[in-house]
Amino acid sequence: MRYKSHIANEKAFTLVEIIVTMLVMGIVAVLAGYGIVQVTEGYVYIKTNSETQQKALLAMNRIERELIIISSVTATSASPTSISYNSYKQSATPSSHTLAISGKTITVDGDVLVDLVSGFSLSYLDTYNMATPSSTWLSSSKIIQYTISLTDTNGNTKSFTNRVVPRDL
Repeated sequence: MRYKSHIANEKAFTLVEIIVTMLVMGIVAVLAGYGIVQVTEGYVYIKTNSETQQKALLAMNRIERELIIISSVTATSASPTSISYNSYKQSATPSSHTLAISGKTITVDGDVLVDLVSGFSLSYLDTYNMATPSSTWLSSSKIIQYTISLTDTNGNTKSFTNRVVPRDL
């Protein structure tokens, strides 16, 4: 008899308490896992977006450096997608250069400047306040506006626009 009374006095978890504890722990684990997935997806999105913006910034800076040293533009070859120009880039005498889009790549003299380009356009203005830019170079043009659209690995397209006033025109 003593044996039975000793067992009845011991405190222990019941099966219901163990099941409720396991359910609560399962819910907490699911919520924590969901939070970790959301944080990871946010990090990957920001990293991809940052890489696209950095790529665009580098391309925009390089294009600006190319266009700012223009000494003359070949009027017949300045279109919405390419421009041929002369500049004093590498010597005391002007040399001919071309900035153009080929497929999904922007090139300068045939060298790749940036890839994964979904759009590239050039327009030409006489003044900053000009309402409608021209799609071709005019003798009165003084400002070159360019727009680059890049597509990141997630399929999102971002557009970047800048204006350049060549020094020697």
